[in-house]
Amino acid sequence: MKDDGKEELDYRVVKCFVWDPEQKRILLLLRGAKAPTRPLQWDMPGGILEQGEDPMAAVYREIMEETSLKIKDIEKICSSPVRVVKVDSSVHQTEWTHYQATATSDYVKISWEHDEYKWVVPEEFLDHIEYEPQREAFSELMGEK
Repeated sequence: MKDDGKEELDYRVVKCFVWDPEQKRILLLLRGAKAPTRPLQWDMPGGILEQGEDPMAAVYREIMEETSLKIKDIEKICSSPVRVVKVDSSVHQTEWTHYQATATSDYVKISWEHDEYKWVVPEEFLDHIEYEPQREAFSELMGEK
């Protein structure tokens, strides 16, 4: 903890509910077997902010890097409390911020980090996502939509 009473963060993470152009389905990515965290789990596009990076800029960058999609109408949904995350044998203080956006097309070209992608209707989302911060953010999202 810092002198000012605030938690010291190791990572700030952004994740995005990417809707298809008709706003009926949400994009999910299957993490690769060699992913440092949660290998072979379904995930949302997103990742770690670079030093000094604006969170919305990070959302655009991560979605482009992971899916080659262009997005519009980006909106912040929620931030989670700081969580302890284990990566390999290290423990990190991490803050998650979730957004939603609309893809300008539904053509996805996945990056090396992922093995597969799929578009799911909201009713199927929780059948695929195991990670609690994303499940909580989905509940927030569905309360707003």
